[in-house]
Amino acid sequence: NQSLGNIVSHTDVFTKIRGIRNSENTIKCNRVIIRLKKLRDISENYQEYGSNLRKAQQNLAPWDLISQGCTLCLKSFTIFTRRHHCRTCGCAICSACVRYTDFNGNGS
Repeated sequence: NQSLGNIVSHTDVFTKIRGIRNSENTIKCNRVIIRLKKLRDISENYQEYGSNLRKAQQNLAPWDLISQGCTLCLKSFTIFTRRHHCRTCGCAICSACVRYTDFNGNGS
């Protein structure tokens, strides 16, 4: 029979790290929700913006213009793989991944 060795609880460290990450994720999530609501408002009042609709959408989230590949599948952008930008977070995604994103007009 072996006796138990030294036991060290890492719960405090884990709780601290989890709290920090949860706070960061909550902030990111809230930021996206606010942008989504603003985007919905812009879309509902598109006549106010006229030809500046795209610029108004781009101002909500800075578009990622420097990434070389899709944020979701990591496929490289080429002449044939076009870059699309998320209107709420600005990340660049490929046309294949755009098909898997879903947005309905009621904000959900």
